[in-house]
Amino acid sequence: MTITPLSPPAERIQLSGISWQTYETLLNELENHRRLRLTYNRGNLEIMAPSPEHELYKKVMGRFVETLAEELKIRIYPCLDAVAHGGNPQDRAASLRVNYL
Repeated sequence: MTITPLSPPAERIQLSGISWQTYETLLNELENHRRLRLTYNRGNLEIMAPSPEHELYKKVMGRFVETLAEELKIRIYPCLDAVAHGGNPQDRAASLRVNYL
């Protein structure tokens, strides 16, 4: 079996000193650009456009986790990253990625 690392994101921009209001404005402005991922953490903003390869592997892994949990009769609960991190949402917010608890 050969393991090939995922290719890095095609585009990635990191900005610092960004206000929560600016982050929310960007989310509203970019809501139709589903390919872009925004992550906010205490004034730092990362804007990323994951590669198509990344998206494919993400879907495959998600289906694998769901199928395995179903077969083993384990309850899993999808949650958003921002919920998984907890804390004040103005300090930390993440793009809408799904994790499992």
